[in-house]
Amino acid sequence: MKVGFFTVNPNFAGPLLKELRSRHEVRCWINSNSQEFNLVNLHSLLEWSDVAFFEFCQSPLPEATYFQGIDTPIVARLQGIEIYHYMENIKWNRVKLLITSIPQMMRLSKLNLPLPRVEVLPLGTDPDFFTPPENRIPGKCITTIGLVSPRKRVYTTIQTLAPILGDWKLYIRGEFSGFRDEELVEYKSHILELIETLGVEDSVKFIPGPPGGNQEEYRAFLRAMDIVVSNSTQEGYHVSVFDAMACGVHPLINCWLGADRLFPSYSIFRSQTELLQKVVQWDLAPVSRKLELAKLAREHVIAGGHDNKLVAKRIVDLLEEVASGKKE
Repeated sequence: MKVGFFTVNPNFAGPLLKELRSRHEVRCWINSNSQEFNLVNLHSLLEWSDVAFFEFCQSPLPEATYFQGIDTPIVARLQGIEIYHYMENIKWNRVKLLITSIPQMMRLSKLNLPLPRVEVLPLGTDPDFFTPPENRIPGKCITTIGLVSPRKRVYTTIQTLAPILGDWKLYIRGEFSGFRDEELVEYKSHILELIETLGVEDSVKFIPGPPGGNQEEYRAFLRAMDIVVSNSTQEGYHVSVFDAMACGVHPLINCWLGADRLFPSYSIFRSQTELLQKVVQWDLAPVSRKLELAKLAREHVIAGGHDNKLVAKRIVDLLEEVASGKKE
């Protein structure tokens, strides 16, 4: 089977591409600064493919659904904020299957779109790679991981945790750059001003680079953390939190839509006051309880089917099914 693979961000595609290439012939779409080249490449790769997989519901998926004379079946994956920007631009009668997460499925149910068949799957992590340290010694280290943007509410997290910073260390891992550069530069200034105003310069550390960088270093970093916070206003899944949980890091998750369907109920907070209370509660717990929570975090990843290798196998099975014209 010939599979065309389309993405503008390959950071989450590694396990799926590996599984695809072990079973089929794969060609990846090349994204360039030339719109004309991108469209020609898109058209030719669609013609070559027995099935086309789009890693996100953003460009070039909308363009692909408007090509005339090409009947290559399309499978798309909805992951992030593209749900707010691209969905109405897609001709859904050209898409045979949509793969998405529980939170995104909940959002889709509120939209009046003629969607195709939908399969709900997690993004997953690699629990064989992200493993706990051999001898965990609980400390006082908290992390947030991901693009440092207003949606992630890093500013709010610093302000919320300020009463315990000094005793605790907060590690902000992620980039201040990417799409919407102007917005992120402004947000960075606000964060740095807040840190100075609160006098917590020695307690807030920035770790540059995306999670998809040096994986050995990233794993070592996660193993050194005690708590991972997702204080976002919205997420489609939040892969890095599952990376951390596989390493035995205790999660604390804001009540963004669908969070309670992905994470343990005891990890969800519904206000910033409750976030601080949960950190203090963890801090006061005996070591035995902290180690138990670390074990529970990893068990939740495995028991919940959040292994990206298993997810990749399922997606390849679905691609084969769509290419053959069969339905379950």
